[in-house]
Amino acid sequence: MLFKTVAPLHHLYLGRDMSFQFAPNASVVPIPDWLKKDVSQLGQDEEECTHCFVYESEDNTPRYDPIYLANLALWLQPLSPVSFTFVFHAEESSGTFSVLMCERHDRFFYLPNDALNRGRIACEDLQPAQRLYAALSKIRRHSAPWTACRAVTMALQMQRDEIRNLLLWIALEALFGVKNGAEIRYRLSQRLAFFIANDRAEASELFAKARRGYNIRCKVAHGEWGPQTQNTDEAVAITGGTEEFVRRSLIRLLQDDGTTEQFCGKNREAFLDGLPFLESVRHHGALPTPAQSTEDADRE
Repeated sequence: MLFKTVAPLHHLYLGRDMSFQFAPNASVVPIPDWLKKDVSQLGQDEEECTHCFVYESEDNTPRYDPIYLANLALWLQPLSPVSFTFVFHAEESSGTFSVLMCERHDRFFYLPNDALNRGRIACEDLQPAQRLYAALSKIRRHSAPWTACRAVTMALQMQRDEIRNLLLWIALEALFGVKNGAEIRYRLSQRLAFFIANDRAEASELFAKARRGYNIRCKVAHGEWGPQTQNTDEAVAITGGTEEFVRRSLIRLLQDDGTTEQFCGKNREAFLDGLPFLESVRHHGALPTPAQSTEDADRE
């Protein structure tokens, strides 16, 4: 017996008869006729959906992780603000499908300055997302990257900028955090900067931005909610900067199995601490060291 977990997708317009295969058991297809009646009963937003994400399985357990991972893969790309609200679980019997259950989920919300830069999607635009989905699907559960993905998923469902920003920093701390708790801001910012930078000059700029971003994160976490952390243009810009850190970090982490395994394994700390000494990171000048500023030798 075959079961399908299906999520109608908002803001995805591929063309009436276009489909896209994410994986052997996962695809984006036009909403099937057997589901259209159920979708139309949910409201105008769902009725306007033309395509859905489908995950097939011989197990009768609804599969939500693949749907969230596909949505996350799309978010990582500069595409339109794709999201979903309802997930259907259906079974096949005598060649026809019947809906067993329908659950409501919080959709991904996109920042105003992010969504405006995203256009309509064609099938060729989904190729990078397909590769990211494959890499995301292989992440080991109960690992640092998996914790980061869960935190990002929760953050993207949050409309309050200050809480969204804090959840995004939970993802970054899962990836780049320091186990022994010493010099958290400095070391996390340095690890993040050297991992996503293309050269040492950029690493220096990203290092400073990450430190400023971590300062805002601390203010929110410690209850100091000022104008910078509320839903203002400045707050949107700050959160957008954190999203860009997360986006670049995950894309680079997922670029090959070896890099992903470094973050999933026991040698993550040694790998991250060794990044500043790699010859492939080139720059003119050096990052500051803790000895240059006693202020930077801080704790959370």
